[in-house]
Amino acid sequence: MKKVATKRPTSRTDKPLSVGITCYPSVGGSGIVASQLGAELAMAGHKIHFISYEPPFRLDRNQPNVQFHQVQLNEYNLFKYPDYTLPLAVKMVEVASTFRLDVLHVHYAVPHATAAFLAHVAPVAAGFATVWDSRAHESGAYQPIWTVASEALRRVNLIG
Repeated sequence: MKKVATKRPTSRTDKPLSVGITCYPSVGGSGIVASQLGAELAMAGHKIHFISYEPPFRLDRNQPNVQFHQVQLNEYNLFKYPDYTLPLAVKMVEVASTFRLDVLHVHYAVPHATAAFLAHVAPVAAGFATVWDSRAHESGAYQPIWTVASEALRRVNLIG
């Protein structure tokens, strides 16, 4: 049977979406899968905004419709380790308000879902969030973290 070429819809209204993607940018699965997802969405005409502390390993920053927004980590002498969740949430709100995000997609529940929840309570944030987390079972091994992450997942208008 001959394959018939069809136009791929970009959305229900054929209006390009503005999508924020947050991932761990390393060589591992999160950065690779997120980069590929973003590249495919960008090729379909959507505006893609990567939000992370550094560009994902495989991200082609010269690809049309792709932008990278760097999260600045706070270094406080009071704290032994820098906080990432709150600065990430602040950057998510900034990108959502500046670029009018329709969707915020986060790779990994910890800490990205919590940051998405914090960003979601701001009136300018994206309408809903999606989460990809292949290691949710590992997050659940440390119950105090999973309690917070699962509540954040529950409270964000989640599609997952």
